[in-house]
Amino acid sequence: MSARQVHPLANLPIRVGIILLTTTVYAASAGLRGAVYVVRGSTPTLLVTTFWYMLAAFPVFGMLLADLAACWGIYRFRFPTLELGGMLGLLVVLSTARLGLAIPLSGHALLFAYVILRRALVGQPPNRLRWIELAVAAVLYLATTYLKVFCWSDPLTAAVGTAVGLVLAVASWSVLRWRDSSHGTICSTPRKRL
Repeated sequence: MSARQVHPLANLPIRVGIILLTTTVYAASAGLRGAVYVVRGSTPTLLVTTFWYMLAAFPVFGMLLADLAACWGIYRFRFPTLELGGMLGLLVVLSTARLGLAIPLSGHALLFAYVILRRALVGQPPNRLRWIELAVAAVLYLATTYLKVFCWSDPLTAAVGTAVGLVLAVASWSVLRWRDSSHGTICSTPRKRL
């Protein structure tokens, strides 16, 4: 099956279901966790984050999980699926380990910057919602970055998270471009060559 064909795991109801399930699971578990405090730089504060801020990452993470499901449907254990799965794992590790290791990095900025630039450079598996998803990721990036910079006085973690997300997206693009040129497979929509 080529990347141009739509695999059942890439169809619209499955994609929307994965995004909604990811978001719903987080929302349901949020009540069990209790208050989440703002971390400025690498220092916890007494400010409590808003629910929408914490929830904002999960629809976008669900988009990446839906991309991974579509890659799995098309390629199984081939390189495009492994690359995206590896990057998802790295995003999760960086976003969660930053708290325990006191790394001044915004997990939200990391995720949103990665998704936005990856979509621009690499594309994604066939998806009728691609422009809506990109707009949602961009709006959430702007909203959460505004909150970090102007309400919580924390431009450092927003900047570092954005920079790391951009570097990871360029790394994805570079690796997939190299692999595409040598093997002819990439888990994205076809791009016209200039």
